Amino acid sequence: EDMGGFLDAPIKDKNPDPGSNENFYWGACAMQGWRSGMEDSHIAVVEIEGSYGNLFGVFDGHGGKEVAEYARENFKKEFIKNEKFKQGDYKLALEETFMKIDDILKNETMALDTGCTACVVFITKDKYYCANSGDSRAIVCQTGNRAFPLSEDHKPNNMIELTRI
Repeated sequence: EDMGGFLDAPIKDKNPDPGSNENFYWGACAMQGWRSGMEDSHIAVVEIEGSYGNLFGVFDGHGGKEVAEYARENFKKEFIKNEKFKQGDYKLALEETFMKIDDILKNETMALDTGCTACVVFITKDKYYCANSGDSRAIVCQTGNRAFPLSEDHKPNNMIELTRI
């Protein structure tokens, strides 16, 4: 039963989305939890044409699923259209794609009362490029059970973020 956007008990069903290629393994898993509807989405795109890169992203919906679903459906398209992507400047291409999606959504009624965090990683043969907004995180695990954070949360208790706000 729905009680103002929250359930009486969490939905703990997982929807695993594993994959692999010759370079690495990945996995994504989503759980609805206490919310009355799933608000999160993700992308796992292997081998983007012409770049030898792999694109992964998590979009954590806030106040609804609309923005997270829009990001899932449009991030890759906007990323590979970006001129910086075509020039091989993947760092700037990620940053500009975040801003492009934000600009598009500023004029959409479906985004008036909802939003999402985003954490996207583009992996080439020799580098990781990570961009994030909000508190979704990217971590790389290497052989030997070593984990390395690729992102840093954008929360008000982060001094750089507090200054920006």
